[in-house]
Amino acid sequence: MNPQSSHSPGNGGRFADESPADHPPEAFKEALKLVGEAKEYASYLVSAKIDGYISTAKRIGFYAGLGVVSAAIGLTVVVVSVYMLLSGLAGGLSHLAVYLFGERWAWLGPMVLGLLVVGMVFAGAFIGIKWLLNHMRVQTVAKYEERKRKQRSQFGHDVGQRAGR
Repeated sequence: MNPQSSHSPGNGGRFADESPADHPPEAFKEALKLVGEAKEYASYLVSAKIDGYISTAKRIGFYAGLGVVSAAIGLTVVVVSVYMLLSGLAGGLSHLAVYLFGERWAWLGPMVLGLLVVGMVFAGAFIGIKWLLNHMRVQTVAKYEERKRKQRSQFGHDVGQRAGR
């Protein structure tokens, strides 16, 4: 073998006595290969991240659907139970009306119970709305009173005092 050959065992391996500048085409090919490899690894990472997000979104969608179905079943059970309860109460009141006033008064039980239920729903809604509006007003007043307290501690006066009130 030729002692100057790059493949001779005495020179330490491939291009050992030559600089990479002596073989730019090979160096360029190696750089392109490394860039391609890095590009593939980056693409792999991005693809894995996207697939993870898609998997999470699918899982969220599944549990949301399961929650909707469960809520529908639960609501159905509650509605049927309330219907059965109110139907029984209306029947009992109807029998009481028949016992007290005669057969022509059988309609009185369901009507009285219906009026009571509707009245309680409206009263509950009225009280709830009134409480909610008052609660929101109290929170807003407290928020601005706290801001004015901070203004007094920071500036020595608050917006109301500064305006001359």
